[in-house]
Amino acid sequence: MIVGKKIVFAPASGVMSHVVRCLVVGRVLKERGYEIIFAGLPRYLKDPSIVSPGELSYYPLPDFDTDEAMEALRSIKRPYTKETILNHIQEELRMFKELRPDLAVSDFRLTMYISARVAKVPLVSILNAHWLGKHFHGTYHAPDTHPIPLAMKRILGKRLADTSWIKVLNLIQRYKLSPYYSAFKRYHLKKKALIPELVVGEYNLILDTKLLGPTGDLPPNFLQVGPVIWSPDLPLPQWVKDLDRKRPIIYVTMGSTGHRDLFRMVFDTLRGSRYQVIMSTGGQIDLTKELIPEDFYIEKYLPGDKMMAITDCVICHGGNQTVYQAVMAGTPALVIATHIDQEWGGEMVDEHQAGMFLTMVKVMKDPSLLKRSVDRMFERLNVYRANMERLRADLAQYDPVIQAADGIENFLNGKVT
Repeated sequence: MIVGKKIVFAPASGVMSHVVRCLVVGRVLKERGYEIIFAGLPRYLKDPSIVSPGELSYYPLPDFDTDEAMEALRSIKRPYTKETILNHIQEELRMFKELRPDLAVSDFRLTMYISARVAKVPLVSILNAHWLGKHFHGTYHAPDTHPIPLAMKRILGKRLADTSWIKVLNLIQRYKLSPYYSAFKRYHLKKKALIPELVVGEYNLILDTKLLGPTGDLPPNFLQVGPVIWSPDLPLPQWVKDLDRKRPIIYVTMGSTGHRDLFRMVFDTLRGSRYQVIMSTGGQIDLTKELIPEDFYIEKYLPGDKMMAITDCVICHGGNQTVYQAVMAGTPALVIATHIDQEWGGEMVDEHQAGMFLTMVKVMKDPSLLKRSVDRMFERLNVYRANMERLRADLAQYDPVIQAADGIENFLNGKVT
């Protein structure tokens, strides 16, 4: 290491999972003597449940509204205007000019892939395997969380919709990335019309196992390190001692990108049932004590790893962090995906028979589906648990945080070509 080297982490700061896996790696690099700065919105980067006050250097940057971004993923709307994108790039360029970092690390903050190249700052990209081009364009059927493929299935039938989906997906991407074209033109960069082309850095870390995120052979500037898993450093709540261990316990978590209607559906479905329900809201809904059903235990944040270790089943949205927390605990998962990225997580759980996979569209259309699926989960719990144990054994082979930090350090110091 060369003393004094500076690294800026700029994740998609409105989404907790992107923030926390950068934090985990950044802390290791700070311990090794690098100057680490985190840039983005304060929502998570200044949350004392996630970052200790004064622990890390912080640089404020505007970022996309999380609700708008999630709505764009789940609908035909463009996520942002070209004016917003250009403003974000200008703010990032101002940051580069002021901080003069030796390296930038981005976790799906799309404008960083433009500004880092304009500023000529080497860029490390943190990615999930399913966003690599070979998978994104070659292995998936038409999803069930977006109105366009759903309409295709109604009109064309599933088989023809699946066959046509890749071409339609490329058209959707070109439409949604079109507000970026002004930035490519302004800064004399080659236009990127597809997300897998845009999110690649000079060096890339893949945060998946090969079982849940198969990649095949990778170029030298890609390193598959396994999932960087984070859980808040919180003790188990006092009410844990009140749980009846003879009755089934379900842990419900939707990360930071769940949907309020899905939370309500879980409430309505499981209230008064035989299940005890633990729920982490991530601050997405606020509930007074009077609104909390009997046998529900609700907190804003919970130590997910500890919760999953004491529960029989987790209901989640299929996010990368949550799925791998379930794998790490060996806890079967019922995934209810709300957008395409979460569908991939749910499909992998289902493919390995480590749980079940639904979508929010299907659950909202048939409210009884969730209750039937939960009951089915517990009927086959031993089968799902055995398969989760197989995934857990595979996960244990990885040392993701150290490998990710080593990869960044080696790239920064010229040991990766």
